[in-house]
This record gives sequence, structure tokens and C-alpha cells, in this order.
Amino acid sequence: MIHSRCLALALSTILFILSVVPARAADPDLLKRQTVQIKVVREKASTESASGAVQENSPPEFGSGVILCQKDGLAYLLTAHHVLFGKSENGKRASRRDVKTTEIRFFNDLAPKILEDRDKDEDLITPYAVQSKDLALLVVSMPQELPSAGISHAPLQAELSAGRHAFPVTAVGGDKAGLKVWDERRGELKGREDNLLVHSAPIQEGFSGGPLFDDAGGLIGLNIQISQDTAEGRTLPIEDVLASIQTWIPAGCIERSTEDTSQSDAFELYTRAVREISLSRWDAAIPLLQEAIEKKNLEGGSVHLQGMRYTVYLPHYHLGLALYKLGKFQKAYREFSVSEIQGKVKDDKRYRKLVKYKKNAYAKRNEKSTS
Repeated sequence: MIHSRCLALALSTILFILSVVPARAADPDLLKRQTVQIKVVREKASTESASGAVQENSPPEFGSGVILCQKDGLAYLLTAHHVLFGKSENGKRASRRDVKTTEIRFFNDLAPKILEDRDKDEDLITPYAVQSKDLALLVVSMPQELPSAGISHAPLQAELSAGRHAFPVTAVGGDKAGLKVWDERRGELKGREDNLLVHSAPIQEGFSGGPLFDDAGGLIGLNIQISQDTAEGRTLPIEDVLASIQTWIPAGCIERSTEDTSQSDAFELYTRAVREISLSRWDAAIPLLQEAIEKKNLEGGSVHLQGMRYTVYLPHYHLGLALYKLGKFQKAYREFSVSEIQGKVKDDKRYRKLVKYKKNAYAKRNEKSTS
């Protein structure tokens, strides 16, 4: 009996230690090898002197980026739009017309730096801009094999436990003077604000466009803002990043883990279910939604429907809707409740309908199904 109690105490002690000291699976050097430094030099307006017009350059501007993937001799890098194009000020739209040189450097010279000089009429960097998201995708020729960042979907779970359990994150970047680059800053994910993830890693201006990783080394998103009041970082979630650039990324460029594949399958099932719901085919939608939930239970993430149409992944809400329309009010109420607890639907225009349907389903939950 004493032996059993001692064993139980030892096991509980081990479990407690593991719960308060999470194992760090990510290699800090690997995170740095996946990160790049970006240096941009812009030209000032011409000034007149006794000898004629003089063209001056502005001080260099520094930012960061991350290696997303490589395929067919090309590397696809992510950074913040303002790092490459500059910030829009006084109503003037940001552009690259005044850029003199753009330089991309790799950690510990993993690959030769890329230096694009406008005076030499060089075209070494192909940028794709998503200014509304402060996001830019850079495509460069890269024969050397570089470590690409793996995609993480952990923020979806972290948001559910924000404020209750620590969710460690690591930001990699440099200072605005370019003196200390590939610096590692750690903190915790705190939640979501204005469609951006908020974290406590103490970053600064040179981290703009750089990656935020979870504790396993998965890419959560790009750091694009810093709160001057609270010193908190603001990160564009990776699901928003991928939804914005997917038309420019070749098929098979981003390697998918088992979790990625599961999510992809869930999104495909959800897309089919939404189509059935748009035609009021509730019976056909239900098994599709149930299978999608088995593959990805947590709501959230951008789902491509067709063309330029996207929607938020809300399978519990739509399953509740289909059950409600069939008069299965008890089950509908349960699904509406799950969706509301997970919270993503609260940021969606469909939340008002959920509140209405949930209230009605609760009132009618003891009625017999009409089907």
C-alpha cells in the first residue's frame, strides 16, 4: 500500500513538473536560418549646390522576413509590405519608385546575399503586394537549398485558452539600425485584436515582417505592428497570410504535415457543405459537416469558395443551422453553443443569426423532430 502511494505521488509530481515546464522542441538556430534580413536604401529628392544637382540617399531601413518554401530554383519569402514599399504618409501611397537598392541577407551566409540595384537595371526580386494586409511575397532565384518554415495551426487552440494557460512564442528579427540581426525574443500569445494575434515578445522596429514561431517551431504569422503603449507585438496570422498569397505559390511548394492535410480535407468538405446549404439541402450538408468536424473541430481559418470569395470555417454553426432547419432543435442548440463557446463566429456577420436561432432552438428543444 505504501509502495503504491509513493509511486502515485512520484507520478503526480512528474506530471506537475511537465505541466509547468513545457518541453521546447524548436531549435533556435533553425528558426534563425529560416529568417532573412532585408535592407532598403531610398533616394532623397535632389538638392541644388554650386556644382549642380546632388542626389542623396536616405539612411538604410531594416526589416525581416521568413523563407516560406522553395521550388524549381525559386525561393518564396514573406515580409511586411511596409518593409519593402515604405509606409504611406500624409495620404501618399507607398511605392518602390524611390528605392535605390534592396538587399536580402541569409543567416550565417547560408546563401549569397541578393542585392538589387536600380541603377544597374537589375530585376532580381519579384514582389507581390497585399497592401491591405501589410503583406508582401518576394520571389527570388535560389539554387541553394534553404530551410523553409513549417506552418503551424496552433493559434486556433491557443486563443481558446488565452488568459488561462501560457502559450510560448518566439519572434526572430533585428534592430532598426541593422546592428543586431537574427535576434531571438520570447513571450506568450495573449489573444486576438483587430484580426491580429497579440503577443508579449519584446520586439522592435527591425522585427517588422519577421516570423513568429510557436514552441515547436511552427510558423504562426508575421510581425507587422508594435504597440508603443504596451510594447506588445501584433502578428498577421498565418492562415490570413496563406489565403492572401495562395494564387502566387506553386502547387506542392509548401509541404503539408498530417495536421495540414487534415485541415485541407476539412476545408474541402466544408466548401461542399456550404454549397448544399445555399441550396437548402440540409440532409446532404449534415454528413459533410460532421466529417469536417472530425478532421478539424476548432472553428476559424479562411476557406476559399470560388473566384475571389472566401469564408470563415464555421462547421458547428452551419451544422446547427442544418439541424435547426430540419426541426432537430436539441442537437441544433448544442452545435450553436459549441460555435459560440469557440468564439470565432462572434467576429462574423452570422453571429446575429446564431443568437436568434440558438434562442429559438432552446425554446423548442423538447419538440419532436419534423423529419
